[in-house]
Amino acid sequence: SISIAFVVLARKDDEDYYPLKRAFNRAEVPSQMLTPDLIDYFYEAQTDEKKRGRFSDTMRNLLIGALGKAGIIPWTLKDTLYADMYVGFDIGHKPTRESAHVATFVFLDNRGVYISSGCITMGPQRRLKLHANAYADLKYWFEKAMKKIRDVDGTDVRSVVIHKDGDVYDDDINTFRRLAEELGLNIAVISIRKARGLRLYRRTAPSSIVEAPCTGDHMVLDLKRALVVNTGCEFIRQGIPRPLMVELCYVDPQLSSYTIAKAVAEVYKLSFIHWQTATSKIKLPATIAYADEWAYLLTEDVELTDIPPL
Repeated sequence: SISIAFVVLARKDDEDYYPLKRAFNRAEVPSQMLTPDLIDYFYEAQTDEKKRGRFSDTMRNLLIGALGKAGIIPWTLKDTLYADMYVGFDIGHKPTRESAHVATFVFLDNRGVYISSGCITMGPQRRLKLHANAYADLKYWFEKAMKKIRDVDGTDVRSVVIHKDGDVYDDDINTFRRLAEELGLNIAVISIRKARGLRLYRRTAPSSIVEAPCTGDHMVLDLKRALVVNTGCEFIRQGIPRPLMVELCYVDPQLSSYTIAKAVAEVYKLSFIHWQTATSKIKLPATIAYADEWAYLLTEDVELTDIPPL
C-alpha cells in the first residue's frame, strides 16, 4: 500500500492540481503537492542565506503536512480541553457565494487530534434546516467520530463543543440540540467570525503608551462575547492585527461551567494545533481552519476523506 504520494506540479496554478487531488482521494491515498519553487529554493539556498532560511522553513512545513496526512500525529495539546469532542462547521458555496452547496464538519478529540471528516448537501439556505436524508447523514458523521474516539482511547463522548465559521442561526442550534438529545450528548455552540470594526490595543504602564496587540491578547465583552487576537504583532508585518469575535450562542444547562472565558481560551489554544506549519501559526482554530479547507475542496469536487486537508 502507498503511505503518501508526492507530486511535483508544473507551476503554482497548475490545472492538474484538482484532478490529481480527486484521483488520490478516491483511492484514499494521501497526497502532497509540490511546486518547482521548492527545487529552485534548494539550488538557490546553496549560495543565498536568505533563500536558505526560506528553503528550510518550506521543507519543515512540507514534512509536517506530510506526516499529518500519513496518519502520524506531529503534535497535540499538552492538556485536555473541556469537552470530549470538538467539531468545526463551515459552508461551501457553489456556483456563487450566495448559493450554499455543502456543509462540512471536522471532528477533533480533546487534545486537538484530527479524528474524521463529514459533509452534507445543503439546500438553498445557509442554515441547517435539513430534510430527513441530510439529517441522517449528519447523525452518521457524529456517530462515526464518537466511535473512533471510543475505539482509540476508550472515551465515551458525552460533551461536544461545536465551532461554526460565521453566524449561528436558530435552525443550526435546533438541529444540533435534536442531534444531542438523540445521541445522549451535552453541547455548546460557538460562532467564530471576523470582528468587523473592532480592534484591540494594549496600553503599557506606567507610560500609557498604546501598542498593537500581541498573540493571545483578548477581552471578554460580556457573558456571551469576547475578542481574541490569535496572530498578533509578532506575525503581522504591517497594520494592526485584527481580532476574532467569539460568541457563545448556546450551552446546554449541564455544561453551565463552560463560560465565554473558557470558550475563548480554547479557540486560542486550537489555533496552535493545525498541522500545516511548524514555523508560524494560523489565525483560526484548527476546527474552523480544517472545515474551511474541506468546504473549498468539496466545491471543487474533491472526494471527502478522513485525511486532514493540509
